Amino acid sequence: MVRPFTHSMEWPGELSEQWPEEVVAILHDQNGKNIVFKNGFLINQLRRDAPRIAGSFDRLCESDLAIMDRYASECFAIVYTGLDMAEGDHEDWRVSSGHLLLNALGTWLAAADLLRDGFILQPGVLVRNLLENLTAVLCILMDTEHWKAFKRDALKPENNLSTANRVLPIFGQLYGVFSGTFAHVRKLYAQLHPIIEYTSRDYEPLDTNIGFLRLALWFTSVVSEIVFYDISRARYWRSLGYGAYEYVHTDAGREMERALLGDEAEHIGEET
Repeated sequence: MVRPFTHSMEWPGELSEQWPEEVVAILHDQNGKNIVFKNGFLINQLRRDAPRIAGSFDRLCESDLAIMDRYASECFAIVYTGLDMAEGDHEDWRVSSGHLLLNALGTWLAAADLLRDGFILQPGVLVRNLLENLTAVLCILMDTEHWKAFKRDALKPENNLSTANRVLPIFGQLYGVFSGTFAHVRKLYAQLHPIIEYTSRDYEPLDTNIGFLRLALWFTSVVSEIVFYDISRARYWRSLGYGAYEYVHTDAGREMERALLGDEAEHIGEET
């Protein structure tokens, strides 16, 4: 049974007294207190709270940022250069793949920025979108029919995870985890996630999201390398000729995994 509220609200036009224009509502709670709501929900978050929260993030996560920045910068260099070359060579499928990869990197930056500003639920949503973006790239890479469907705006990456799995077997598993946890409203959304300053690097939601960002960057780098193999550092792929590639673990690849994935590096290696 739904119980009646013991609080009451007054709204503009209903206020018993004359209040400043910035007042949007007044709550009269059950303890006889008045709580005044004013304009500023958006502007205060952006201009007052976000910089303070970002400062706490930067202090606690300086080493994480340095590591991710190094590999993100390398990935951007590969994609930007590869896209420029593909445009010059009129390789349309590679041009589209380059656009998708640049957008994936933009999504990754947006997820990092949200986390930096104190949002701990929303970055996972963007990482899931990034994985779908990478799925589209792998579909285009693997099958010309997928490329044709993409040009008709008919490609549905979410229905073609088996194609991505043929390249990176762990891909579908992670896509499923992020879809089930973030793309659809589950119990995580029923929990309160306050937007507050970070006080410890060991704060579980912060640590988890940093892990998400590191993993998403690793996947983006691996996919970028196979799309633009000729200019990459070939950490993870070996050309077999005639457009065929083999996933390999080079020393440079293992170094990148250890730097970005830490203890998860061995698990990634086993899955792929």
